[in-house]
Amino acid sequence: MTILPGGKTLVCAESFTGNLTAFDIAADGSLGNQRLWANIGRQGHDGICADAEGCIWTSAGPTVMRLREGGEVLDRIELDRMCFAVMLGGADGRTLFMVANQWTGSIDVKNPTGRIYPRRHPARRPSIS
Repeated sequence: MTILPGGKTLVCAESFTGNLTAFDIAADGSLGNQRLWANIGRQGHDGICADAEGCIWTSAGPTVMRLREGGEVLDRIELDRMCFAVMLGGADGRTLFMVANQWTGSIDVKNPTGRIYPRRHPARRPSIS
């Protein structure tokens, strides 16, 4: 889940449908006006985050994408393993951190393959007020 800049829209990832579903956030915190924000037509979206421009970074297997509402792909990053979470951070909020692991259906704790891949990007995280 992520909240878009302005704090009035919650977007939830649906891993098995390929949907990003949006909800309006009311003043009392309740959710309404459920709608499709984007669909990429395949499984994925394990972890998402929003940037200051209102776009969403999402993981879909070894591919990380930056999407505009409606599903237009603005940026694509290919990793060598499955990405499970993404987050913008760093001192200026312009580093995309991608958490990835080799995936064979189970995790072998004796042979860890998890990695965090950082990548600089002009889009920054939303400011928190």
